[in-house]
Amino acid sequence: SLPTFPLPSLSLSLLSSPAPSLSLLPSPLLSLPLSSIYLLTLPPTLNSQYTAVCNGQRLDWQLRGGQLDCVSSSGTSLSIQVLSEELAYNRQLQQFKMFIVDRPLDPNYKPSGVRGSHYFATKTRRKFEEHVHFLKSFENHREPLRDLDNRVSGFLQHYLIVEQENLLGETASKLGSTTKQAHASFLEANRRDGRLEDRRVHEAVWLSMESYLMEKVHSKVFPALCRVHKRQNDDLVQRSKYLRGTLTPSGVGVSEDYNCPYGQTLLHLNQLESFKSPLEQLYCLQDAMECIQQDAREHFTKTLRHGEPTPLASDDLIALLATILTQSNCVHLFSCLYYMEHFHWPPSDTDRLSYVLVTFHAAMEYIRGPDVTHLLPKNTVLSTGALLSRDRRTENHRERSLSPCPPSPVSSSSLSTLTESTPSLDGARDDKTLLPPSSLSPGRRGHKKPPVKHTELGPFLSLLVESEETISSTSWDPYS
Repeated sequence: SLPTFPLPSLSLSLLSSPAPSLSLLPSPLLSLPLSSIYLLTLPPTLNSQYTAVCNGQRLDWQLRGGQLDCVSSSGTSLSIQVLSEELAYNRQLQQFKMFIVDRPLDPNYKPSGVRGSHYFATKTRRKFEEHVHFLKSFENHREPLRDLDNRVSGFLQHYLIVEQENLLGETASKLGSTTKQAHASFLEANRRDGRLEDRRVHEAVWLSMESYLMEKVHSKVFPALCRVHKRQNDDLVQRSKYLRGTLTPSGVGVSEDYNCPYGQTLLHLNQLESFKSPLEQLYCLQDAMECIQQDAREHFTKTLRHGEPTPLASDDLIALLATILTQSNCVHLFSCLYYMEHFHWPPSDTDRLSYVLVTFHAAMEYIRGPDVTHLLPKNTVLSTGALLSRDRRTENHRERSLSPCPPSPVSSSSLSTLTESTPSLDGARDDKTLLPPSSLSPGRRGHKKPPVKHTELGPFLSLLVESEETISSTSWDPYS
């Protein structure tokens, strides 16, 4: 007999001719007539089209862009959103696919019209307007949101973001603390709302409060991240430019089935920076990953090939994603991934968005790593040791330039140098040219000048030229 409560929105679709074993289905909950609605048979000659039976009527389903569209034999049309897609195997090790959908597949199903906590907990909200609408659906929302707006105003007007890599965490910590306080205040103001008895609604409120906050502070936070990570962003863009024509799916060991254009995937990636909240950017990356299979299937159809592309392993997915990233127009990818990692505080670390972020991080590091160095022009490659020496010299120069008592200008006729040779990190000798103490503190009286050797400007310039030739002749990779 049919259960009196609504079933979970689960559907099974076949990729092979045998059906999944019915013994795997929970018999007390699913009867055979009801199971026939959710067992979608894939005809051998059609792609992305399925058939099912409901009360003796044939249902034809077609998968289009994340939606199942149905037209029954009686002319009833139905459109159901596919929330996610999974592969599974029955006891005979035969593969089938599972769709997680947003409502039952029965065309006769009619919602009660009463939205319980399950609706608010499972509904996906991406846009800023959707989060605001959800928060305003609670009766006592005005005071918590007004308090959050005051905190945002104070942050935008008075908070100073220290634009250093090791201090950006303080900004993330402050905004995370603000989100936590706003979330607690909102729950306290609406503690009598019955929907909050569901823990998942608590998490939905958290995500909406976070998106509400980050949408408003994006104009101050994200530009600061781009300025701090300017070198990493520029290096990634430059390396992607070099790899755009040489890094191909077949070149990284991915199946030839995926050697095709990725129009829809790139469309999502190119829109990444237009989204303001980290959550919305994560959903953009998730859409891009899901479009990889869709683009590959469309390529199969256009080339008159049957079946579907070979399933991708995790390593192959990362390598393939790296080839796609080199073709995108995202110029601040490093800052975007940092923004999503440090300014998004998910209630649970087991959600799919965490997997998406880790996968894109791995693909970015693949582009910046040594595995593709041989595909770059030789004149762009330098050694790591030279990088460390150059960074140390650059840091020393920055410290001298920020010194409260900078050295006074030294003319060519009175240039005095004191050279100290010390071993560098790459094994070579690093010459440090030091100015005499008299030039560092010309106003100090009673200071005895140490004996120094006066040299001409010519040897000093030769020393600079020699140092530049040493840096340019080594094999340092500025993008690794």
